Amino acid sequence: MKNLMLVVCLAVVAAGCGSAAASSSSTAENVTMQGGQWEYVVTPENGGTTMYFGTNVPTSNATFDVNNVAIFQPSQISLTQNTGPVACQTYTLNGKIDKSKIEGQFDTPTGDFASFSGQLSADGKSISDGKYSGQNCDSFSKIQGTLTGYTVEPLKGTFTGTLTSNTQGSDIMTITFTQNVDKSVSIAGAFVEKGVTTSFVGATGDSAAVFTGASVFFGANAANVNGNSLLAGMGHSNPAATELTLQINGPNEQAIGTLKRQ
Repeated sequence: MKNLMLVVCLAVVAAGCGSAAASSSSTAENVTMQGGQWEYVVTPENGGTTMYFGTNVPTSNATFDVNNVAIFQPSQISLTQNTGPVACQTYTLNGKIDKSKIEGQFDTPTGDFASFSGQLSADGKSISDGKYSGQNCDSFSKIQGTLTGYTVEPLKGTFTGTLTSNTQGSDIMTITFTQNVDKSVSIAGAFVEKGVTTSFVGATGDSAAVFTGASVFFGANAANVNGNSLLAGMGHSNPAATELTLQINGPNEQAIGTLKRQ
């Protein structure tokens, strides 16, 4: 979640003969949605926290039904942790496209969460003039807002930068993401804290690391001279997948920062 593609087919019907020939035409719009990575951005009217809905659309169709939606709120990442969650998961998305209009519904396992609508661009790669009505990730209060959407480049390659740890100061990190066909993630890398290098030694399981739109969630075993530990990470990339806001949680430690693709 790669593109929502709007295909316009023109049918021309000609009538008449000789020099008196005349013609008329009619236009039919056939809409298809192509599988890939998408992100929907909801901006509440009251100035609340912006929500980023990420999902991977698996097939091409004019209707869609996916169960891998996650809400990510990178503005809430902080060393002190705000009261609201950073990520909300287990959402589904279903809807349809009619000509250039898209309408959809976000649901939870227990009921409706929100509805939205918007207009697809001519190239099918973005949504504008969208409306959102439903709940908020962090408080489940009712909100109204605007909605935009866009395709997201796959997160892959090597990223480097500095994370700030709440207990260890600066972490110099290098991490490499390899995206598999099923959207699972293979990761490798290391970070240096106070002269000690900690290396990732493998994911915790086949589904431990996945992409949902512009968001990535993973778990990894890590090792250094002091022993082994289990790390949990979550991140959010820009649409071009050249920058990654990353949060990593380990034993008695939390580190956050922005990494850039090399």
